[in-house]
Amino acid sequence: MYAFGVNPWVWASPVDDEALATLVPRIASFGFDAVELPIEQPGDWDPARTRDLLAAHGLVAAAVCAVTPPGRELVDAAPAVVESTVAYLRGCVAAAAAVGAPCVGGPVYASVGRTWRMSQAARAACHADFRRALAPVAEQAGECGVSIGVEALNRYETSVVNTVGQTIELIDGLPSSVGIMIDTYHMNIEESDPYAALAAAGPYVKHVQVSGTHRGAPGSDHFDWPRFFAVLGETGYRGAVCIESFTAENDTIATAAAIWRPLAPSQDRLATDGLRHLRAVTARVPAGG
Repeated sequence: MYAFGVNPWVWASPVDDEALATLVPRIASFGFDAVELPIEQPGDWDPARTRDLLAAHGLVAAAVCAVTPPGRELVDAAPAVVESTVAYLRGCVAAAAAVGAPCVGGPVYASVGRTWRMSQAARAACHADFRRALAPVAEQAGECGVSIGVEALNRYETSVVNTVGQTIELIDGLPSSVGIMIDTYHMNIEESDPYAALAAAGPYVKHVQVSGTHRGAPGSDHFDWPRFFAVLGETGYRGAVCIESFTAENDTIATAAAIWRPLAPSQDRLATDGLRHLRAVTARVPAGG
């Protein structure tokens, strides 16, 4: 029913041409169908080269992941900062179109780790700023046949949107090319009922990321994966489902993702154990829930 993918962040950061040349053959040998492609800095990987590399190993690009370190902001920021962030996101859309990825996903509203208190009026203004700034990117995405999946993060990583409900409010009024990227890690923290939240997200789901509730392999945690996939099937989503976790070998990304201990016997096992579990669960869950 689904193409199962993985983010190379499981093993490396940055994900550049050199890393992909090493990792793509291994990812294919593990039995994955797809790869997420983060863009930490424009030019990290060449879209044409990456498209050919994936095709040579029977893989597809599941999504381009927009990365928002400090200084990439669409809300509550100086005009020059917003302008540079829009330019970055436009580049992500162009790369997605060139590599054949159907979605650009991520917390495209503000940098990860940036939090501030907002009154109701300030939040409404924040949402309006976001919609205004993202509009040209959304228009470009629609013209390229690419969607934008806005990702809610947990409360420790953003104060803009933490839940599906907030994300639906945030994207209200934007073109249909803009929707939601589901991430089970954040949903487990923020949603009182992740499965009901997934059902509510159904019409808007553009891409799905999964990991264990501790950022390890799906299945090595307490999440109800059969229930999740039953609901996902009912939404009608048939795109890729990708494992996202992070290497502890890069200090910047490990600190940003709070990876303080090994999450699996090895990074290979995190990926392969997770894939094995996802395939086993979806083999038991009938299509359409």
